[in-house]
Amino acid sequence: MAANFNSQIVFRSSSAASGNDEFTMIRTGAVYDAHAVANGATAGTSTVSKAGSAITSAININGGDKTLARTTSIDDANNAFAVGDVLRVAKSAAVSSDTFISIASTGYSA
Repeated sequence: MAANFNSQIVFRSSSAASGNDEFTMIRTGAVYDAHAVANGATAGTSTVSKAGSAITSAININGGDKTLARTTSIDDANNAFAVGDVLRVAKSAAVSSDTFISIASTGYSA
């Protein structure tokens, strides 16, 4: 049975080291929010990007355990993605946090 669908998906990037976590998209959609939660005292940033272009502003996570930080902007010219696109969470050195990316996905399922 064919149907239209709308879904909201959250990706969690939880590596403690600097570097990138990448997610390959299996549906089309758009990033509409990103936030980070500190794991212990930490300082650093996380940024969500696609194909080398930032989708979010740098999320500054500077504080103690359980500190919540959000992106202050979403680039509406770059937040949409297609099947096969790779979303990347880039973390600065020594930031110990979980970064959550909220996406909306819509489509048609046959």
